[in-house]
Amino acid sequence: MNPDNINLYQSVTVLSTAGTEAIVDGDVTDVGFDVMELALDSWSNLRGFITTDSESPIWGTDTILETKQYDLHLFYSPAETDLLFESTSNTGQMKELREVVVEDSEELRRVDGGQLSRVLQSLENPKYRVTGMTNTSIASGSQPGYKAYYGDDVQGAVHHSDARNYAHGHTLATFESDEETVTRGVSSGKAKVWSNSKASIEELKQWCDSLVERLTADTESGIQNLESLDPGDPVDCFAASPFAVTLHPKLAGTPIEIAGDNIADDTTVKPDLTIETDVAASSDSLTAVMRFEEIDLEVSCSYDLAADSWGGEISDFEVATGGPRRRSGWMDGDEFLEEHPPVFFLENGEIIIGGKQHSSETDLSRFDPATFTATSSPDWGEYIQEGADEKPDWYNSDNEGTLANRWENNDPSTVFEALVRWLMERRDLDEYVLFCDDEGGEAADFIEFCVDERDINLYHCKGGYSAGVSLGRFKDIYQQTVRSLRYVDKMKLVDHVDKRRTPGTLQHFICGEKQYDELKAEFNPATWDYTIYGVNPGFRTDFDPESGTQSHRNVGRLLSECVEQVDQCNAEFKLLDWNDSW
Repeated sequence: MNPDNINLYQSVTVLSTAGTEAIVDGDVTDVGFDVMELALDSWSNLRGFITTDSESPIWGTDTILETKQYDLHLFYSPAETDLLFESTSNTGQMKELREVVVEDSEELRRVDGGQLSRVLQSLENPKYRVTGMTNTSIASGSQPGYKAYYGDDVQGAVHHSDARNYAHGHTLATFESDEETVTRGVSSGKAKVWSNSKASIEELKQWCDSLVERLTADTESGIQNLESLDPGDPVDCFAASPFAVTLHPKLAGTPIEIAGDNIADDTTVKPDLTIETDVAASSDSLTAVMRFEEIDLEVSCSYDLAADSWGGEISDFEVATGGPRRRSGWMDGDEFLEEHPPVFFLENGEIIIGGKQHSSETDLSRFDPATFTATSSPDWGEYIQEGADEKPDWYNSDNEGTLANRWENNDPSTVFEALVRWLMERRDLDEYVLFCDDEGGEAADFIEFCVDERDINLYHCKGGYSAGVSLGRFKDIYQQTVRSLRYVDKMKLVDHVDKRRTPGTLQHFICGEKQYDELKAEFNPATWDYTIYGVNPGFRTDFDPESGTQSHRNVGRLLSECVEQVDQCNAEFKLLDWNDSW
């Protein structure tokens, strides 16, 4: 085939080869499809391939019908640069080709959004036709996971307040060049740059050369007129000791499956990530432990901040999200953590996500934890002993079908029982719903509908602690609270309850099942007020996070982050704490 006859859309993914030995000179072997290399010898540092594969039509996957599928793949690494441009019509095949064509390919990294933004900086009077923004925290009814503005010039639609929740997603702009209107787009998350025109392979190469000038320019990062959305500063070491790490908020409530040796198929887990040892300021790496309580498994994970890469034992496992029906596709454990970067909390108040540092919104000198104590709280001493367990022994699968009666018939001895007794003593049960949602995939331990007040309250409980202040007393509540935000202002909450109310399971109505059936018939999530409660009779809020111990400052920072994320979703966060009960 004559390469001069090929015309393709100008669209490339931009990878960084800095610090690697990446060379595009490998042989094409051991791939699961036929490959033909294009004769591009006259262009240095450029290789092209056409692949052939067979696939069935969408409507005929269970038939013998197959058609041939041809795809084009180009690799271009301009001389004396640390960049690799890839153009492809099949990303899955491109990944396989890269592994054999590019030496040291596992060390390649997508260029970050800051560097990519320079592609749009030099444009003369750009008009933004599309501005897309990706949620950096967690999606809710009031804060979608992704939002985009479309129009002739939409830059004015993006507000400074959007920077609290959103970073650049994709941007499409038009500008005048040599009396011609040109379109250029960038996607920060996918490291893609594209134009609206077709080109020959030679023209695509020249276009990439012009992008090199912009990508390597010595200018500040940021898309002009949209600078407020820039997602953090790349760092190569921790400016202060990280005291906590959590999985990315977008994973909250998302089914996660793990596969590996001696693990049953379709095993769903709720991973918990913990920093294994103290990490000093200026360190560029750390070791963490991923715990899977459901299968009694602990896995070591190593993190290199400078490269923003994960490794260790987690690489020996495969992970998928979405559950069997909406599974995203299996990936190695290290890839999973790189695709969904965990959040590191530093002792100086900064946050690191995906190798980039972000400043906290909260000034701890003005942050008083006691202001988030609920107006009305139980006197726990009337119900339970200090350090009581979280849930009763009888709350287990052996008693499915009889659990609803046990809440009133047993004297409280655990946090679960005390909370339920206290709630039911102070509510009008004629207009009241209380649903126990505890165990795998819960929206909360308890979900409360106060019909007259139009209040929905979600409770997350912890037990087993005497009164005090520590990260352990609050971290689980923080992670569970973030998980609940997926249900705020959404029909998803009643759908969730309906799916989990099956008779004979641990999830059940403690009271108000009839009232629930009546309210859900006309349920409008936007007409209810939402409060998420963290419940721990062993957690004290009478501490000063600014002038107290380092432990107090760390707890204050995590609490402030929790309050901030809930507030962004138009909900409230309150604590049912020790309440001077002992």
